[in-house]
Amino acid sequence: MPCRLFRGESSLAKEDGCNDWKNINRILSSHKNSKDHHICQKNMLNRSRANEKVDNMVCSQIDAEIHHWKNVLKRVLAVIKKLSSRGLAFRGHDERFGSFHNGNYMMCLELLAEFDPFLANHIAIRGNPGKGNTSYLSSTICNEFINLMGKHVTNKIVNEIKQCKYFSIVVDSTSDICHVDQLSFVLRYVKDSTPVERFLRFLPKVGHKSEKMEDAVLPFLKNLGIDINNCRGQSYDNASNMSGAYTGLQARIVKHNSLAIYVPCSAHSLNLVGSCAAECVPEASAFFNTIQTIFTFFAASTNRWDIFTSNLKNGQTVLKRANGTRWSCKHDACKSVATCWAEVIQSLSNIRDDMMEKAATRSEAKGYIDQINNFEFVFMIIFWNTLLERFNATSKSLQSTIRNLDTVVHLYRSLTDFVTQLRNEVMFEKFIIKAKQSITEEYKFDMKRVKTKSLLLGETRKNETKPQNGKDNLRINVYYPILDCIHIELHKRQLAYTEVAERFDFLLHLKNFEADIILKKAEHLQMLYKNDLDDNFPTEVLHYKEYEIFNFE
Repeated sequence: MPCRLFRGESSLAKEDGCNDWKNINRILSSHKNSKDHHICQKNMLNRSRANEKVDNMVCSQIDAEIHHWKNVLKRVLAVIKKLSSRGLAFRGHDERFGSFHNGNYMMCLELLAEFDPFLANHIAIRGNPGKGNTSYLSSTICNEFINLMGKHVTNKIVNEIKQCKYFSIVVDSTSDICHVDQLSFVLRYVKDSTPVERFLRFLPKVGHKSEKMEDAVLPFLKNLGIDINNCRGQSYDNASNMSGAYTGLQARIVKHNSLAIYVPCSAHSLNLVGSCAAECVPEASAFFNTIQTIFTFFAASTNRWDIFTSNLKNGQTVLKRANGTRWSCKHDACKSVATCWAEVIQSLSNIRDDMMEKAATRSEAKGYIDQINNFEFVFMIIFWNTLLERFNATSKSLQSTIRNLDTVVHLYRSLTDFVTQLRNEVMFEKFIIKAKQSITEEYKFDMKRVKTKSLLLGETRKNETKPQNGKDNLRINVYYPILDCIHIELHKRQLAYTEVAERFDFLLHLKNFEADIILKKAEHLQMLYKNDLDDNFPTEVLHYKEYEIFNFE
């Protein structure tokens, strides 16, 4: 090639070329070592070093284009990562730079462009090119990046699970803003001695039937290359389609893997306990309904809200909503009423006496005063505030990702003991005394006319039961039934965790068990998990107990 380009004197460089194929090896060797060939090669090399080759210029242009688009995509990727990490929406009503309705994604690019001349120049030239023109700023590229990042994160999680081997399934059904029902899929496993939970995906339009959920969960795990036989736990809410002992999702998973033990969500179970207690007697249900309606009454009008806040003293909190699904909402609502009960009555009285208010509003305020300005309501505020404060603290503790079953059992047991301690006349009298500090002890029940039975001929009232007074009615028909309901529900929910926790509790408290009990429990655990634990597991546990005593005491 160099000899043809620079017209060397060799016969191979001439237009006629060479057709002496019998001696071609000798001719090529002679040409390769000739002075003329070396001169032509040197000329070509000198030209190449001068960057005057056409392909050099094309390569430089390609490299510049690659560098340009890499810089564009780096900025696009940075914006996507930040928006995703905050859980913010990407798209707007349109996709035009300069529009006030182009969404968070394009808004962030515009913000970066204000301080980045490179991106500003790129947007100015290619910002709104229309379809068919390349800008790498469109929603199509954004969605491709999101999908690639999602696959990368999923693969990383799956690799972690395969390394850790054992995992648990956490599944819950929810709906998005478009009312599309979807199944959230979370896996929990232990990494570096620390439990972690990883959300994998929303599975849309699965349905609420357990067989449909099974058909969604098992193929999803199979597609990820995760073996269901390594599943060691399941945790769902207490809905029958999830927790059913015979046809629920947990029962269907157990058919595929008997070691996938079902443990209901402890926080959700506690929430159901509170819900049951709030509905066990009419007075309890009416109490929370009254708190919610009073909040709605003030919150529905800025004027009424201003009247209420103007009566508050420093440090007092405003009324809170009581109709949330979590019992922390009811705790916050009850606590707020407990701290500003007198101010609520004062605010309602101001509205009732204000002749500028509408008659319906004044009448409504008067009705609320009658509902809350009585001894029974004040008693319920104090009682429920005490009860819900413990419920709320326990619920928050149960929601921690590092809680183990042993701690869950102890939390439930301590809450059950607390409720048991409240169920006696001494504690009831203490609540009565606290209520007396705010209002006179006059019961609405005593103001009702006592119903008497008409006597027939020959009957007397000698053996008739003496009617209850207001205090006895509050204690027997309200206070005790609420506590009994809570105690029964707590005990029932606690059993679901105690049965599983007893399998492993000795491992957490080796120092508290004798050697023979440890051996017995370890052998039982080894039989349950015979494919996971070696035959010498019981002796290893005893050895570790001695090691723990020697090194940590």
